[in-house]
Amino acid sequence: MKFKSYKNFAFIAILALQTIACSGPSTESVDSEVAAATEEPQVVHESTLDKNDDLVFCNGRVEVPPQYRADMHAKIDGYLENLKVLKGQKIKKGEVLATLVSKDLITLQNALLQSKARLTQLEKDQARKSELAASNAISGKELEKINADLQQEKAIYNSALAQIKFVGLNTESVLAGNITNQINIISPIDGFVNQVNANNGRFVTANALMFQIVDESHKHIELEVFSKDAAKIKENQKVSFKQSGSSKVYEGSIFLANRAVDNISQTVNVHVHPIGNTEDLVVSMFVEAAIHTDTLIENAHTGH
Repeated sequence: MKFKSYKNFAFIAILALQTIACSGPSTESVDSEVAAATEEPQVVHESTLDKNDDLVFCNGRVEVPPQYRADMHAKIDGYLENLKVLKGQKIKKGEVLATLVSKDLITLQNALLQSKARLTQLEKDQARKSELAASNAISGKELEKINADLQQEKAIYNSALAQIKFVGLNTESVLAGNITNQINIISPIDGFVNQVNANNGRFVTANALMFQIVDESHKHIELEVFSKDAAKIKENQKVSFKQSGSSKVYEGSIFLANRAVDNISQTVNVHVHPIGNTEDLVVSMFVEAAIHTDTLIENAHTGH
């Protein structure tokens, strides 16, 4: 593997010095190693780090688990109004992001109320005809028909009710006769607004992505390790990493290593939990990392 940028060289040099310091050579030896490494800074080979054979170099990104990321899609065609958030803004669960106005909402509510009225009437007819059938005042076929009509209408009513719930309307309010043409788009989690694909007056179709919310409370690192190094990777191994363009080095430990190799990239995914303050880590930013295969950090994942 080659590192063809000065920032990668600097990162490797820092790690090399840390590892050499731990092995206890003389100051003179350290100076000679650094001098040798700096002679050709543009291209640094792993072979030049002969004292760091325990390191596996790789790249990755700062991520959050899927359950900490929420994509907000439109559930019905309509126009966006009262947009209340900006990209990067922190929000709370239950906070209103925008309002969606749609004439299709009126159609759904009307269908539910009409079905409710038919269902009420059929239930009355079924009760009356059951009494008549008991006294042989009507035929059994008439009772069978009203029972079949009642079951069919119940299915229509339940379907209409499910659609009302799906789009986010209050079913009790609708059944009480309160018709509305708008619904609030509400955040399902705490976090910050990572994407805003909306503006006031914009028409959105059902399933269109409007917002993405990211909860940063469980940031982690997703590394891609080449398959040739996969056998060296174990849980709890120490990881040193830094964000691209930064000189600050963080530490973490491996929480999970996927053994399935990606057919295209020929890499395996490695999930790393950072240790210490992660406030400076930016979600989705690329990182450069080194896995210390001979160093384990025990009990590093308590509380995750």
